[in-house]
Amino acid sequence: MLFKLNKSVSSSYGHLATIFFIMATCLTLVRGVFHDIFGENYLIYLGPLVMPVGILFFVFMVRVIKNLGVDKRFVNVTLGLLVVALVLRVTTVLIIRGGHLYMVLSSISSSLLIIMQFICVYFMCHNLFIETNPIKEKLWASVCVYFMIASTFGTLYSLLLTLNPQGLGMPLSNPADIYILGLVYSFNVVSGIDPVYDHASETIRMTAILESIFSMLFMVILIGRLLGSKD
Repeated sequence: MLFKLNKSVSSSYGHLATIFFIMATCLTLVRGVFHDIFGENYLIYLGPLVMPVGILFFVFMVRVIKNLGVDKRFVNVTLGLLVVALVLRVTTVLIIRGGHLYMVLSSISSSLLIIMQFICVYFMCHNLFIETNPIKEKLWASVCVYFMIASTFGTLYSLLLTLNPQGLGMPLSNPADIYILGLVYSFNVVSGIDPVYDHASETIRMTAILESIFSMLFMVILIGRLLGSKD
């Protein structure tokens, strides 16, 4: 079987949602406070805080997939994509910060993370719509899938900003800033508030429209599924 019921699934979803909320708080509120206090040097203080939380987020993501009872081959593929992507990402942040090699390695890292997160979203959605799963598990799963949509598009924005560092209407030279602002912009889109960056490129803005469509479509399907669960 591709899926097996697992008693630890609900707790795994809960842990993933909690870690994501902490990460979102660090990248929005805490980042804003640090930027106001330390100016352009805020990454020196924010980086050590965000990096462990980000790694925990991806680790908990793989844990959810494993506890869903997904075939071990998919779990190993997901874990392999994560490890390679994180190694490349750390390399581009700490060692190679510019030039053609940086762009190649960063693009590969973002692409692998997008594939990895897409796999996770697929299996989470599959589990979410299993009729026999308890409502508690479905609620936690819906929260995690919604967060995962934002995270996946955040990685996509990071890829676009790597290829065009001025995609948000301002020059970005620090790789860590590119990765962080990609997620921040994605959170801005799914929140539904006015764009924080008014001068984003056409590609970024069109991608934001696509993200809005995906997130709204997920909400519509989820509500329809829950309301029609007894049919």
